[in-house]
Amino acid sequence: MTREELLDFLKNKRSATAGVASAQQALAADQDKLAKDKKRFHKTIIGFGILAVAALLLQSGASLVITSAAIAIGLFVFKYLHYLSPTNEVIQKDQASLQQEANGFPEKFYNYWDALRLWKLVNENRARDLQEAFNLLETQHFQEDQLAAQ
Repeated sequence: MTREELLDFLKNKRSATAGVASAQQALAADQDKLAKDKKRFHKTIIGFGILAVAALLLQSGASLVITSAAIAIGLFVFKYLHYLSPTNEVIQKDQASLQQEANGFPEKFYNYWDALRLWKLVNENRARDLQEAFNLLETQHFQEDQLAAQ
C-alpha cells in the first residue's frame, strides 16, 4: 500500500468513525440511564419488603402483610417493565450498531481521534505503514497514561 493509498484509507476510516463515535455516545448515555433506572424505587421497594416481613413476624395482621408485599412486588414489576426492560433492549441495539460500525479496523483505535492521529502520523512521515502507525499510536497512548498517572 503506497503512502497516498494509506492516507486515503485512514481518511475514509476517520469519516467512518463519526458513526462509531455517535454509537458509542448513545451507548454510554443509555448505560447511564440504566444505572439510574436500577436505583429508581429501590429504597421504596426495600422499605415495603421490610414492612411486610416485620408485619409477618409481629403478626400484625394478614392485610398489612399482603398490602406491603403487593406494593413491593408491584413496584418491582413496574420498574422492570417500564424502565429496565426497554433500556436493556435499547442498549442491545446500540451494541449491535456499534459492532456494525466498527467492522474491519482494530477496535482499540476505532474512534475519530485515533484515526486522525494515525492519519497525521503517516502524513508527517513518522510512520511508513499502518502497522508502524498503530505501534507508534499505542506507544503514545501508553505515554499519555503514564503522564496522567503522575
